[in-house]
Formats: sequence, structure tokens, C-alpha cells
Amino acid sequence: MDETRPGRASACLRGMLLRRWGPAVGTLVLTAAACLLSMLVVLVIDACCRALDLPLSLALAALVPAIAAPPMIFTLCLVLRRLYRTRDELLRRSTTDELTAVASRGHFRALAERELARAARHRHACALLMIDADHFNAINDRYGHAVGDEVLRVLAAVLRDGVRAIDLVGRMGGEEFAVLLPQASGACAGLVAERLRRTVAQCRVATPQGPIGVTVSIGLALGGAPDLDALLHVADAALYRAKALGRNRVEPAEPLAEGAAAPARLAFGDEEA
Repeated sequence: MDETRPGRASACLRGMLLRRWGPAVGTLVLTAAACLLSMLVVLVIDACCRALDLPLSLALAALVPAIAAPPMIFTLCLVLRRLYRTRDELLRRSTTDELTAVASRGHFRALAERELARAARHRHACALLMIDADHFNAINDRYGHAVGDEVLRVLAAVLRDGVRAIDLVGRMGGEEFAVLLPQASGACAGLVAERLRRTVAQCRVATPQGPIGVTVSIGLALGGAPDLDALLHVADAALYRAKALGRNRVEPAEPLAEGAAAPARLAFGDEEA
């Protein structure tokens, strides 16, 4: 009997309003009441979901005891699910580059700063690669931006698949990418950079005029800079030197570790773009 009381009360209230003011006004009053109730629900949900990283079950557990009507519980479930989906989508957009699916510039910086701080605390080696697609503007001008976008997607896929799970890959803007290699010595970072360069050079991107090749220039900087901006500056300088020396090459900003063998193509320009 108790389970039917909310439904009986609602029907009784509806009937009273319709008899007192007629169908038109009574319906208007009920609609206004429903709107006010909906606003109250939104306020309750907002208060309960300020920390949206809480599991949905916990938020519902806080709300359900205060709500007696099963339809209202169902509404709350739907609204909360929508809020969580919106939160997840906003988080994805703020941390992931939409075109290439690697970390966005801001997210990469946040993760890299955290990793550099950890490397400094534990005295671990760390290396940064700055990677830029060669002649990218010419590709855009000749084949169009759709082909340019595909070049960036191919490049991002090579970088993402060619590094370890602990490494960070981000798009810094335009055709420029960054890769942070935690716990990597100069020799190791040089080998990784050279492998990435070779893999990109082997890729082909389809165009209306036929497949085209793509190359990259890479600047390599070792950890030890006072902060991320300084390390980015050092890697950028090495990248621009790679461009000036003919492109399609890896240029280290600092000498490799003493006694370490340099990769075969670390500073060669025999395959210039």
C-alpha cells in the first residue's frame, strides 16, 4: 500500500488543479511545477557531482534516499549519465589532439613537467625529441589540406607505435610533434630517433596524383635543463640545425654519453629531402 502513495498523491493533486482552474490553467500550473522540480533536480545533481570523478554509483547512492518516486530516480540516472558522458568528452577533447589522437600541447606539457620532476628526484636520465615534417607547407599547397591532415595522422601513428608505453607523444602545433623518453640515455634516444626517422621515410601517403613519401627532421635534447621550457628550447635549436643541414636527419643538441656509439644516420644527410 505504501508503494502507491506517491502515485495516488500525484493523481489527487492533478485532479484538484484541473477541477479548480480547468484543463488549460491546471495543465499550465502542472507544467510550471514540473519545470521548477527539474531545476531543483539539476541543482541537486550539480551539488553531488562537483567532483565528477566519483563513480556514478556513489552519486546515485547519495541521491536515491532523498527521492521517493521511482520516475524521479530514473530521471536522475539519465541526467547523471549524460553529465558523465559530457565530462568524459570534454576531458578527451582537452587532453587529446583531435586530428592525430596523440596528447594535445597542454596535456603533453603537464605530463612532461611531471615526468621531468620525477626524473630529477630519482636522478633518472631523460631525453626529448622535437620532430617536424619536412616540406609540409609545400605538401599542403600542392595536394591540399586533406592530404596534409593524412600526413600528420600517419606521422602521429608512427610515433605512437614506435615508442614504449612509458614514453609521451604530443602534437605541439602544426606539423611539429614532441616525444619525451623517460629513463633514456643519449645513445638510446639517438637510436629511437633514428628508428622513427627511418620508419617515417618508408611510409607512403595516398594522393589523387599517386602516393608520396614523407620525411622528418628531429632535434634531440638530453635532460638536465632547469625546466621543460628550457629543454624544449634546446631541442628546438637542434631541430632547426637538422633543417639547416638538409632535413631528413637527427641532430643531437648535446654529445652522446662518453663511449657510446652513435647511430649510423644520426648526423648524415645522404637522403636529404
